[in-house]
Amino acid sequence: MEEAVLCGSPFKLRELFAIMLIFCQLSDALSLWEKYKDSLSEDIRHRVELDIQPENVNSIINEVYNKCLVTLEDTVLSLGGTSLQHYGLPQPSRCEAVLQNKDYLREINYDSNILAQYIMNIY
Repeated sequence: MEEAVLCGSPFKLRELFAIMLIFCQLSDALSLWEKYKDSLSEDIRHRVELDIQPENVNSIINEVYNKCLVTLEDTVLSLGGTSLQHYGLPQPSRCEAVLQNKDYLREINYDSNILAQYIMNIY
């Protein structure tokens, strides 16, 4: 995985991770997920950053990781594997409303420092 991260796209990294889960009988898949989850979800994070200010992505980073897990589980299932929980990974929530809800993303897309200054000026 370490070498693949240097030259592979997040999509290909997820495919590699899925193959490793199914065929390599990883002893600690969870620690591998924790180590590489940022690289595995980089494209999903980038799509979210296009919709909201990049500094606000951290407020919904768990949703980004969940979307990555959903995509990873879909790949594992398509290759004939079972759910991610079988491999010791978190079971993703299939409710993806947060990342697809443009109104919600717009509402959390504000600069809290500017808002605090505005409130102080009004007060």
